[in-house]
Amino acid sequence: VSTQSTGKRDLDETTRRYLVAIIRAQLVLKETYNTTPLLAPAHELSRWIKILNAYCREAMLLDHVFQHTMWDVTDELIQAHTSVYKKSIFSECSSYGSRVRVSTSSLVSLTPDIPSIFSSSTRQQGSTLR
Repeated sequence: VSTQSTGKRDLDETTRRYLVAIIRAQLVLKETYNTTPLLAPAHELSRWIKILNAYCREAMLLDHVFQHTMWDVTDELIQAHTSVYKKSIFSECSSYGSRVRVSTSSLVSLTPDIPSIFSSSTRQQGSTLR
């Protein structure tokens, strides 16, 4: 980290790259925790595990200050992936192939409307039962 004459701190490129990766991985974790396991972004968890793992190994060689933080985030990504990969339709272990990916992208685009769809169908069913 270097200090300019204005007092503003600039991060070196490596530190910035690590910090951005940590933040993006945390956002994927947040998305995973805030969604149902069926729609959890297992593919993104897997992607960020690979990215952070590579950065961790590089940081070890550089003895970078963020190496332990990245290992912690990588461990958390692995735990989240382990808990959702068998349930998620976005999992890489899915045997359905590209059809699932196309269908799931359509499904995800509808997810904001799903609660209202279910509540309106329940109201309609209730009115027909009376």
